[in-house]
Amino acid sequence: MKAIIVTFTVIAVFISFPVFCADIFGEESAESHLMAGKEYYDKSDFGSALSEFNKAISLDPDYASAYFRKGCVYLVFRQPQMAIKYFEKTIQLNAEFAAAYQKMGEAYNILGKTDQAIASLQKAIAINPVFFQPYNSLGDIFVSLNKPLDAVFYFRKAIEINPNDYYANYKLGQVYVKLNNLRDAITFFLRTLRINPQYVQVYYDIGNTYNALGNSSDALAAFQRAIELDPGFGEAYYAMGLLYAKSGSVKEAQDCFEKAKKVFNEKGQTRWVEKVMKELE
Repeated sequence: MKAIIVTFTVIAVFISFPVFCADIFGEESAESHLMAGKEYYDKSDFGSALSEFNKAISLDPDYASAYFRKGCVYLVFRQPQMAIKYFEKTIQLNAEFAAAYQKMGEAYNILGKTDQAIASLQKAIAINPVFFQPYNSLGDIFVSLNKPLDAVFYFRKAIEINPNDYYANYKLGQVYVKLNNLRDAITFFLRTLRINPQYVQVYYDIGNTYNALGNSSDALAAFQRAIELDPGFGEAYYAMGLLYAKSGSVKEAQDCFEKAKKVFNEKGQTRWVEKVMKELE
């Protein structure tokens, strides 16, 4: 019985570490290094990930996925030019690699090359029309270009493909705020919270939107929830202080402003401290 238990234990260990087992038995491959690199990447150990991707390329110089992953690491390192180099190599080896076009669009956007970014993202969509990430990236670009209607189109496309994409729902809510379409903004903020109830920033945004609609009680509840999730959310304390001051609840307002001032002081956010001090005068 003990022998059987030991045998199963050994098998379980080897199943859990396929990459290392391959090395032990001399079965090193480009794919094993790619998989190891992905594991390191997912753990945010980007230096080790890059090393593994380089090993994969040394074993297979035409391994498109390894070049793509290498480009992703350089994008994390905020070296977009290097990232583009490896995404271009990926596309050279596999012209239908939609994710490479998508990431290359992100890299061009970091460099401020908006036209190239849009072209790359649209190419990703042309290759794979149900790939939702490029729609989000295009939505972000059009927000930055102050073209909210274009942004709405792309975020809605992302949601159409992936209704549980909390990012697209949240960003669409923000765009509707810009368009002063506050009811729709609330709808998409609430959808975001159903998907990701721990997304702190949404509570702050929905609080401000409720406030703009004249719904003070729901606004206060939203700000309070933001603070419950993040006690260092100074902006939420400040927003609550304004609401209490508006309703004539002086003590509660001062309490919120004092808490906000403390948070902003600790973070060295001078501009916000000055705003709070004016409210306390």
